[in-house]
Amino acid sequence: MRRWVAGVVLALLLPKAAAAQVLELEQAFELALVKSPQAMALGRRLAVSEAEVLVAGAVLNPSIGATFESAGAENRSNVPYIEQTFELGGKRDARLAVADSQVAITRVQIAEALRELRAQVRRAYAELLVVRAGSEALQEVAAAGERLQVVAAQRFRLGDIPELDLIRARQELALAQNELQLARSREAAARIQLNTLIGRDPGAAVTVPTVAQFSLRVENDSLLPPDNRPSGEREDKLRGLIALALASRADLQVLGGQVALAGAERRLAEAERAPDLRVGAGPRLSFGETLQVGAAAAVNVNFPLWYAQQGQIARAEASARQLETEREALVARIKAEVESAFVRVLSAREQQQIYEQGLLPTARTVEQTARLAYERGKADLTVAIGAQTTGNLTRNRYYQSILEYQTALADLEKAIGVPLTT
Repeated sequence: MRRWVAGVVLALLLPKAAAAQVLELEQAFELALVKSPQAMALGRRLAVSEAEVLVAGAVLNPSIGATFESAGAENRSNVPYIEQTFELGGKRDARLAVADSQVAITRVQIAEALRELRAQVRRAYAELLVVRAGSEALQEVAAAGERLQVVAAQRFRLGDIPELDLIRARQELALAQNELQLARSREAAARIQLNTLIGRDPGAAVTVPTVAQFSLRVENDSLLPPDNRPSGEREDKLRGLIALALASRADLQVLGGQVALAGAERRLAEAERAPDLRVGAGPRLSFGETLQVGAAAAVNVNFPLWYAQQGQIARAEASARQLETEREALVARIKAEVESAFVRVLSAREQQQIYEQGLLPTARTVEQTARLAYERGKADLTVAIGAQTTGNLTRNRYYQSILEYQTALADLEKAIGVPLTT
């Protein structure tokens, strides 16, 4: 009795085994940003760019030297000196402006790369969810195929059906089992892809929500219209998305940064026209009958007589003009990308709703009814197999609609440059 009581107390005190935690889409996004090898590499890329600012702001070091003069064994002089070059015309500040512009561009490029990583995670997550749902559906199909085979065998022994029907039932079961095996292989591949993107061990187990739990949750009512019907609200949403894209798109910001960089490079080239001042000084030591100590100094200025940075200035000006032209073309492309992605999201959402609200429940009902009718001898095998085939096709197309919807959302996120909340 004491042992039993002790066992109960111990069982109550010990923590329960943790159930497999469901990986939500937002959690996958966060893991990708923190643990993904791509995100870590992008962080190091920023460190490299920021180091260029230190290089650009460096002050020239002084130099130490000596001159030796001799006019006979008893008339010699040495001048040890220290020399410093002073950059004039704001060269250092201009270099820093160029380096700062490059850092700003790098930051925007990293943000764009992280948005692309987010899109990859969304697609991989949806792929795993859809493939896993397909595997579970095929398990049910295989179980149903086994039941059909058992019923077919019973009816064949009773002489109710020809042997051909029994062979067909066995064949359908073999096909379902083969499809199930392929689906499990695709699920393993999808799991490896998602784990790699979010920085996990490729073979780690991943639990994702069911299709019913996931479905159409990833919407933002402030960005998408409630339905697909042409309306003023739909047009307003589209205009709002285009305005958001023009304000948020990283490639447009990169182009703006490149324009600023071209201006900074032009100012640097103009600063390079100014001569540098080189000043040196030191004691003059004369060796003769007696040691004489004096002083020596030198001043040098390089004079830009033949070349005054004309090439660099012309290149920076031409680059700025080219970038302005590219900006106009990019604005037109952004508008087209947003509108195209917007239409695809609404279309994919409508298709998914059609399957969920009508086609999928109907196919499931027909499949179950046909199977029961065959088991009761009120329908032949062709009807049951046909209903099962139609059910499989409907489910596959439904899962494909989910994947297309998630892909369209990922493309819309990229098009507007802003994540859609979940």
